[in-house]
Amino acid sequence: MAGTPTHASLPEAGRNPAYALANLVAALADITNPAHYKGEVLCTVIQLACGERAFGTAASIGQLLLTIRAEREAELDALQGRIEDEARAQAERYGLTYGFSFEDAFPETVNDESSVNKVFAAAKALAYPYEAKPGSRASEDFGHFLKRAPGALFFIGGGTDRPPFHTSYYDFTDSIMETAVELFKKLMEM
Repeated sequence: MAGTPTHASLPEAGRNPAYALANLVAALADITNPAHYKGEVLCTVIQLACGERAFGTAASIGQLLLTIRAEREAELDALQGRIEDEARAQAERYGLTYGFSFEDAFPETVNDESSVNKVFAAAKALAYPYEAKPGSRASEDFGHFLKRAPGALFFIGGGTDRPPFHTSYYDFTDSIMETAVELFKKLMEM
């Protein structure tokens, strides 16, 4: 969001986006209220930036970066629409300009039931333990593939005592490679 710059002693002479951005962040709790959705939706504030370290001036530019996720693609679209509507309303309320941009957009990842059954059959044939679990919250480009062909995204566990992905503590569990190769070999036979 962008307003107009002014001196800090004359805040009424400019347009500061700080209040609009703060109101938008506060509105996210209602926008993501589970009562609005059938599946899970998430909205994570990644960055809220406004102004710069320049004492004596009032902020005139700000941005809010979010990661949004939803179990269902239609609800992701609805969530995005609600956020954009609120941003637009706040910008208009405070006389600001605004814009939207997107990075790393992924479609929903919905496994094909027959493909899941093949994965389970392959695991069973190899006497590997397996179980169905709720969907992952991770962003997955695999959803693009599933829009073109049936398939299944599945995980091969490395143990419950391992640090989570995307942390400095994570270390790939090399011992699961043989398990993965054998499972994929079995799937190719089916």
